[in-house]
Amino acid sequence: MHLADGRSEQEQQTLLREARARFNRAISLEKGFRLALTHLGTAFCHWHLGDHTNARRSLEDLLKVQPPPVPRAAKAIEGAVKSPWYVRVKRVLFPFETFEHTWGDELLLVLTAKWLKSDVLQEQIVLCELQRSTEDWLKDS
Repeated sequence: MHLADGRSEQEQQTLLREARARFNRAISLEKGFRLALTHLGTAFCHWHLGDHTNARRSLEDLLKVQPPPVPRAAKAIEGAVKSPWYVRVKRVLFPFETFEHTWGDELLLVLTAKWLKSDVLQEQIVLCELQRSTEDWLKDS
């Protein structure tokens, strides 16, 4: 029985080292929330391998991860709908329509911009929550 436990522990150490190597590789490939998760995974591997100093360093790196920016397309759409030139172009292209008849175009553009931003905003919120809980853990430990 003792021999099986030794093999099991050795295999666990090998798998943790392999996972740590893969997380370290992923750090250069990811950004935003996914980058934060790679730092968290690296920290878990370090911790379970007994390397608490590097585990803490990985968590500190997690705190430095920047949230993803709002897509440029969403910003451009929002800017266009609010700009005076958009209203002038609409009047030239559709001179016989009033704003009451064409509000659907603007609504569609605004909804498109919100849709483009929704995933990013959700990711920003989740990243912020992860960083806040990591910060709390680092203060307590």
